[in-house]
Amino acid sequence: MTGKDTGPSLPLIIRFDLEEFLLICLAILLPWQSFRFAGLNTGLADIIVFISVFLLLFGALKLRYIPSLTREVFGLLIAILLSFIYFLLSANNRGSITTGLVDLTKLFASVAYFGITIVLLQNNVKKRIHLFASWTVVIGLLISIWTTVNALTGEYRVSGPFNNPNLYADYLIFTLFMFCIILDDFPVSNRYTKAFLSIGFLFPITISLFATESRAGLGALFLGILFYVSMNQEFQKKLNLSHIFTLVPGLVFIMYHATRYLSPGTISRFQLVLAGEDTGGRFTRWRSAVEVLVNSPIFGVGWGQHQEYVGSFYELHNTVLQVSVDAGIVGGLLFIAILIRGIRSSIQWSGRPTYVGSAAMGSFLTASISFSIFHNTLNFRTFWIVLAMIGSAELYYYKNHV
Repeated sequence: MTGKDTGPSLPLIIRFDLEEFLLICLAILLPWQSFRFAGLNTGLADIIVFISVFLLLFGALKLRYIPSLTREVFGLLIAILLSFIYFLLSANNRGSITTGLVDLTKLFASVAYFGITIVLLQNNVKKRIHLFASWTVVIGLLISIWTTVNALTGEYRVSGPFNNPNLYADYLIFTLFMFCIILDDFPVSNRYTKAFLSIGFLFPITISLFATESRAGLGALFLGILFYVSMNQEFQKKLNLSHIFTLVPGLVFIMYHATRYLSPGTISRFQLVLAGEDTGGRFTRWRSAVEVLVNSPIFGVGWGQHQEYVGSFYELHNTVLQVSVDAGIVGGLLFIAILIRGIRSSIQWSGRPTYVGSAAMGSFLTASISFSIFHNTLNFRTFWIVLAMIGSAELYYYKNHV
């Protein structure tokens, strides 16, 4: 990378840039992830990733730097591969090689978004983060308007183009924090105009999010907003213990009553969870998984094999536990290290006005904690994209301002 990164400029409009074109296509096609190919869930954006990998191998695209978080991601992949090799060599394995290969394919297909996003963002990180965020907001807004209409006409648990309410909830929260990235640099100085535009954007996004009735999604929204507000520079100047004790219950109060009004079915689903019901057998599987982990703590039972050992057709739907059982305690700790490293980077640079979108990126990663408790976020494309954005933005700051 040479020179200073100056953000959006006129040449972006009048000249063709292959990396920016692919980045725009990635943002536009990302929501369409409901296709099946050879038994795997695939999406239209996977085509862009495949094309980018092809172009990278043949030199049309170049990897100019390796940002932070790469070591942790690489370490996690090594731990997972070692667990699968250990499973293959073990004489007493009870699982399925096919299942392990399918799960490895899913994982590497998702992690590919991390690598390709790094490649597409490099050379002009600040401008390209804004470019990707802008197109994500446009597409997310259009989809949320469509699903808002569906929700208001009686559709149960809207899922948009994902055909999965939880994946759609994750994407809506991702879109929300992409909007936060561009909001600070939005070319409107009047705060009332900004507020009006924000309300116009937030209305369909919020309605659609509540209409998914995703408990993990609402938990993620709570954590994300809490982190984002805490990272606000004006709030930090006035931050004290009384503000913290006011913010948390206040946010809980607002979200509870918003949920009661906008999505009463979600309240019922939360109540069933508190009563130990309607968890899809998650708690039972988690207890069994802990017992399996105690017996195989080092290499785990082999990547993709936990269902055989837990005795359930369903996955664990808990990222830390699933990685730990399949790839050993080291794998679980590496996943936690990735979360901590990414969030720490966001906190460290949030006070620097030139560090683009740090609070918003960290907020989404914090929100991902909620999804990781009830789902396997390693297969969420948005998770890997944000990790790549955080690593690239941090390196951009070091190169241009340190």
